[in-house]
Amino acid sequence: MELNKYQEIALRTHNVEQNVSEALTNYALGLTGEAGEVADNIKKHNFHGHDLNKDEIVKELGDVLWYVSSLASMCNVTLDEVAGHNLNKLGNRYPNGFNPLNSINRVESFKIGDKVLFGGKEYNVDSIVGNTLLISNDLDDQQVNLFDVEKI
Repeated sequence: MELNKYQEIALRTHNVEQNVSEALTNYALGLTGEAGEVADNIKKHNFHGHDLNKDEIVKELGDVLWYVSSLASMCNVTLDEVAGHNLNKLGNRYPNGFNPLNSINRVESFKIGDKVLFGGKEYNVDSIVGNTLLISNDLDDQQVNLFDVEKI
């Protein structure tokens, strides 16, 4: 099923008697509750010796999806937009796939004025464009990939 089609169909089961504030609160709390049920299922499998109940996981993930869809609808965005933004963010964060170094050195981890090491030298971060840092010190200016520096 396509995400936007799911979202369109899911809208049919919204409580139309709630105002915007009530609906947002209901959907946000519902999302956390259902995500907690997924986590509880995994906890019971990993720590209590239960079999992994895939049918229950699918059911709870479906509830999570409904609440995500509902929140997106309340914010006037489509699930395709949410998914697209997420894939773009992850693509920028992990251009060559996940690895721990990229998780530590992410664009959100840097801000203008930070000190970094590059080529054994200390630099200041002057600008951030995507995954590119413009860095400088008294002797040198560089344009580098954020994955090539170490934050001090």
